[in-house]
Amino acid sequence: MIRWWDVKLLVSNNSGILRHLGAASFRNLPMEVVVVTGGGQAVTTAEREQPSLCILDAELSELSGYQAAHRIKSLLPACRVVLVLGGRITAEQMRMVAECGCDEILIAPMESDQLYDVVAIQLDVPRRGSQRFDIDLALLGQEGQRAIRGRVSNLSVDGARLVLDAEVGEGAVMRLDIRPAGEPPMTIRARVVWAQRREGGSTVGAAFEELPPAVKGRLARLTQWEIVHDTERTRIVIKGDITEATSFDDLLPAVVGRVDFDLSQVRYMNSLGVREWIEFLLRAPIQGYEFHACSVAFVLQASLVEGVTGRGTISSFFAPYACSRCDYQDERLLQTAAILATDNRQPPAFSCPRCGDRLALDDIPERYLAFLQSTPSE
Repeated sequence: MIRWWDVKLLVSNNSGILRHLGAASFRNLPMEVVVVTGGGQAVTTAEREQPSLCILDAELSELSGYQAAHRIKSLLPACRVVLVLGGRITAEQMRMVAECGCDEILIAPMESDQLYDVVAIQLDVPRRGSQRFDIDLALLGQEGQRAIRGRVSNLSVDGARLVLDAEVGEGAVMRLDIRPAGEPPMTIRARVVWAQRREGGSTVGAAFEELPPAVKGRLARLTQWEIVHDTERTRIVIKGDITEATSFDDLLPAVVGRVDFDLSQVRYMNSLGVREWIEFLLRAPIQGYEFHACSVAFVLQASLVEGVTGRGTISSFFAPYACSRCDYQDERLLQTAAILATDNRQPPAFSCPRCGDRLALDDIPERYLAFLQSTPSE
């Protein structure tokens, strides 16, 4: 993961992009921004400055953005390159996107929050609402407590799935000290309700004892949702699994006005969870809303079940990509506007970072992108 204070961003002289980089979303991020005016200057400057990310207009003087992207990726394979296009996207432009080696495309104009999402995801840096936490584990018994090593693979308001470096059986009592970044710790007692042995330890499911309302509220924010206010509109980050155990009742009072939902951290949705989500959208007093950085799990349900997006629209989403030549797999963040700007609503193809062959959507486009059927063309 890249640290923000290590980030050097190379940007073509696009007034809209530069204006967004001064927005509240970016204001506290200590990035160094280097501005270039042409494709040739972008290549020479990138070779000298070694940026972590380049955001280039597709149409540049001297060299086009496509040509500059290809040369920069040849010189600096680890550098991420995003191309900015405007208006309709022709088949020829789609071909050049696939061949130039860029990592993503954006359609101008865009909102600052959209740009922030792209920058954060491309650089793999912590995003708003992705709060980190540490955890200490201990076994409780008649002889006292014994610290054990392990990690959390799933955390909810009711319990946790833990991968432990010790053999722990059903019925064992544990103490979890959860330390969210920048907040006081939470101490929770739990009982192991199932256990599976594995090499070097065990994997267990631990159910929490009755939690005080304040602790339960903090856990909900940590594991199910988080409200972010330093954006153009209120942003609500939905997290984890959406199942029959999920309840959004405590979130309803905060969902007012215009809202952006960030769904990048939704890992799984089952049919009962989908029902709960749809009912939440129907009950929420929202004036208008959009969905950003939707996970594959959410997109699959949105393309299958009517009502998952309610009255809102999906602004950006992740999609599975694969290379048939070397079996490289990846998830790419796509902008809905970029697909709607094409003549046949087809997702872009990219260049495989491993072998250079074609990296394409690893699903049937008409099936994965079925949610677009209710989205008007740009």
